Amino acid sequence: MLKVIDKSSAQKFHRELKRVLRNASTEMLTRNLTTPGGVTHNAKIYWNKNNHLWTYFSEKPEGDNHRWLCWFGSTLRGPNELMSPSVEINLALNPTYKQIAGRMLADKKGDFYLGHKGGLGGGRGGQLKISDFAGNIRGFVQEPIFRFDSATGSNLQAEEVFIFGKLHNNDFISRIAEYVRECERLRAMARASAQIKTSDAPSLGTSFSPENAADGTGNGHPNTEYEIKRIHGRVVNALQSKLKKLKFKADNSKNSNMFPDLYIKDKCGNMQILFEVKASSDTQSWFTGIGQLIVYSAHERHVPLRILVCPAPRKDPNFNSALQVHGILLLLFKKCGSKYEFPGLSSILSEVRPNAVCLDAHC
Repeated sequence: MLKVIDKSSAQKFHRELKRVLRNASTEMLTRNLTTPGGVTHNAKIYWNKNNHLWTYFSEKPEGDNHRWLCWFGSTLRGPNELMSPSVEINLALNPTYKQIAGRMLADKKGDFYLGHKGGLGGGRGGQLKISDFAGNIRGFVQEPIFRFDSATGSNLQAEEVFIFGKLHNNDFISRIAEYVRECERLRAMARASAQIKTSDAPSLGTSFSPENAADGTGNGHPNTEYEIKRIHGRVVNALQSKLKKLKFKADNSKNSNMFPDLYIKDKCGNMQILFEVKASSDTQSWFTGIGQLIVYSAHERHVPLRILVCPAPRKDPNFNSALQVHGILLLLFKKCGSKYEFPGLSSILSEVRPNAVCLDAHC
């Protein structure tokens, strides 16, 4: 699990994050930025044209030197127009200070990760508390982190946050850009008093909350068993229909004494591709999903291509290591209106032929 870095590493983290975003930008521009706290004139911003993402870093720590400002937005306006950040992922000089929304994290190797505690604040309308934010965001899920407790001298699981990934991962910038757009969507919905699913659960930003034993809905939060099964069934059916269009015949009948969600056989009847669908990306869903893929394929003569299907990636290095060790691929689904889509499916299957030849020479 990732942990919050200590104060001695904060400046190094800030410099590295700034360097990564600067190197990914297509140009540096000067704009006037506005927040409820006032206007920042002639601010230097990094503009990433490919991802439609701009970033602003304060030159010096702000707020009695308690934080570095780190603002993000997606809409670039003219030099004489005011621009507002869509989300502020400010970084505390002392990372143990939880009130600042940004999270500076590291794995056991010392590699840096960026996270955000979630929620939408500010005095410009469209505020959302963390639980409501988490219940409505798409493509992201809260992940548990460790925080060092100086009083006891031990690591405690303190909170769950949204993690964008390792600073040098190929998808790091695109993940931030997607998160910014989700913040814009949720703020617009809140401003318009649109249908926002609220939660009675306490904010996960202040204390540890144990995992629910059941899978959750697409946003990572547990829900009723009926809704879980409904979403799961619709995703399985949509995936089976999509595979059929791609000329793959997928089955979901009982296999031995197991019940895989979907699998594809070769010409000899051997399992060639195995899918396990989870309606959520919460911790329990990934634990069970990875385990099911391993167990369901254990009796096969040849290890099939194993694919975990879920709504959002997780950036916990332990989970990602487990996927790599067991050769499990990740396929994300998205809900578009009343339908479910699988943007990465064609790419995953690009080297797999429908009605593949038998893998068993003795068949």
